[in-house]
Amino acid sequence: MKVLKFPKDTNANNMIFEKGLKEGSLAGHVLVADDNFGKSSSKEQVQKTINAIKSAGMEYVIAPNFAEEFYKNAVDIGLHLIKCSDSKSIDKGDNIEVYLREGLILNTDTEQEIKFKPHS
Repeated sequence: MKVLKFPKDTNANNMIFEKGLKEGSLAGHVLVADDNFGKSSSKEQVQKTINAIKSAGMEYVIAPNFAEEFYKNAVDIGLHLIKCSDSKSIDKGDNIEVYLREGLILNTDTEQEIKFKPHS
């Protein structure tokens, strides 16, 4: 999967809609974000962000941590959220493979292995 990385304090919902993306246009991509991803001033905005990510075709969001409301709602609709403190070592445009059960992200460009705690 190709990495799409958002800079710190970027609103993912706005970024996705500003690009005029169509449904499924980011299939094969994974979103890598900074701390407290999904923080928003309203529950409605949180849900719009989740829906935008999911409808664009992304299955995974990788970040050091997530806003509580975002995390709960995203997991409920089947978006895979990966808490990974080493996510900053993944760069925009990198190609990665995610192994959920093993708790492993493999950067196929650099051959770097990044471990995370899998969901129980």
